[in-house]
Amino acid sequence: MSKELIKSIVLTILVFISCFMTWNIWTYLPNMNEIKQPDILSDVTISNKQQIEAIVQPIKIFFHNGNKHYGSNLDIEIASVMEEVSAWNFSDYKDVSNTVLDDFQGFLNKSSTTELIFPDSVPLSAYKKVISISDKDISDVNFDRILIRSSSDDQHIYFVDTENRKIHRFYVDVDSVKQFSEDMIERTKNYQLYSVAQLNQNKNIYLPIQSTKINSYKYYVETIDVKKFRDALFSDPNFVTQKETSRGERYSDVLSSMNVYEDTMTLRFIDPTQKKTSNYTPTELLEKSIEFINDHSGWDDNFRFDSIVQENQKAIYRLYMNSLPVFNDSGMSEIEQVWAIDDIYSYKRPYFTLHFPMPSGTSEITLSSGEEALEKLTNIDGINVDSVEDLTVGYGLTRDSKEGRLVSLEPGWFYKYDGQWKSLNSMIVEVFPDGME
Repeated sequence: MSKELIKSIVLTILVFISCFMTWNIWTYLPNMNEIKQPDILSDVTISNKQQIEAIVQPIKIFFHNGNKHYGSNLDIEIASVMEEVSAWNFSDYKDVSNTVLDDFQGFLNKSSTTELIFPDSVPLSAYKKVISISDKDISDVNFDRILIRSSSDDQHIYFVDTENRKIHRFYVDVDSVKQFSEDMIERTKNYQLYSVAQLNQNKNIYLPIQSTKINSYKYYVETIDVKKFRDALFSDPNFVTQKETSRGERYSDVLSSMNVYEDTMTLRFIDPTQKKTSNYTPTELLEKSIEFINDHSGWDDNFRFDSIVQENQKAIYRLYMNSLPVFNDSGMSEIEQVWAIDDIYSYKRPYFTLHFPMPSGTSEITLSSGEEALEKLTNIDGINVDSVEDLTVGYGLTRDSKEGRLVSLEPGWFYKYDGQWKSLNSMIVEVFPDGME
C-alpha cells in the first residue's frame, strides 16, 4: 500500500471523527435538574380577610307604619334583618321607575314598608353574592335603599337608586314578606321615633325626634408594623430603601413609594407609573378594592363600605364604632383606594387598631335633636344647602396631643358637603362624667 493511499485513508477517518464530534457538540444536552428560583415574596398577613357581606351593609333600618317612622342603626338589628333577607329568592325583575314620578319620597316611606339604607350606591351585580337573585340582566342596576313592602296591594321588594330616582322591583314569596313585616312591628318597640325632614330641594332624610345620649370614649391604640405593608405592597421588598422624613418615614423602590405619617398614624402607597385612565364599573371597583385588601389580610377593626366615586376610580371604606360612623379630617378613620388601568394607583389608610377603651375616659353626652341639628346646618354662613348630601350622628376621632397611644371618640352631628364629611360643632348640650347624670 502506497504512502499516498495511507494518507488518504487517515485523512478520511479524521474528517469523519471531526464531523461526529461536531454533531455531538451541537446536539449535546446536559442532564441537569431544573433550578427553581425561590419566591421573592411570601404571603403577608396583617390582620383579617372579609367577605362582601361583612363589608357592604346597611347603616340604618326604618319601619314606616302609618305616619310614624321607627328607626335603628344598631348592628345587631341590621344583622338580624339581613340574615332573613339573604335567605329569600328574588325573581321577576322589572324597572318600574316610570310608575313613580310625582311623589318619590312618599314611595320610600309608604306605610307598611321596611327601609334599609346603605351609605352609598351599591352595584346589585356585586351584591348577588349576598342575596339570591335569579335574574341575570341586572348589570346596570345600582341601589342605596332596599324597600320591603307588605301592604295588601303591594308585596314586592324594591331596590332604589335615590340619586337617579331609579326603582327596581323584584318578587319574593308573599308568605315570607308577610311574616317578616309582622316581626318588624314587634321589633319597632325598641326603635327610636324619627321624622321626615327636607334636607334640600333634592333630598329628604330621617332625623331622630328626641335628643340622643351616646357615650364618648378614649381608646388605647395598637400600631401595626409598617414593614408588613412594605412587604405586602412592593413587588420586591429587597429593593426597597428607607429614609426618615419630617413626618415619619418613606419607603421606595425605582417605581413606587410609601409614606408613613407618624403624627396621624396613617400611610400612603402610590405607584405613579400606573396610568390613571381606567374606567372600571362600580361592580369592578367594589370587587377589586375588597380583593386588594384581602390579598394582604388588611381588614382590621370594623371598616365598612362607604362610597364608590367612579369618575375618580375611587373606593372608600370607613371605620365604625358602636354602630356609628367615625370621622377624621386626616384620614385616620378611612381606607381609600384609587385604581389605575393595570393596578392600584394610590392606597391610603391608618396603620393602627383601637386596642381597648379606658374606663376613666368614658362619659355620656347628650346630642341635640335632629331638627335642631338641621336648623343649625341651614344657618351656617356661606353654605349652599343644595350641596348638602347627608346629616347623621357619628364619632369624631382625634389623637391625644400628650399621650400618643390615646385617641378620643367624641359623638356629634356630621354633615356631608360636596363629597366631604364635616363636623357640626357645639351640638353637645350636656356632659355626664363616667356615664352618670
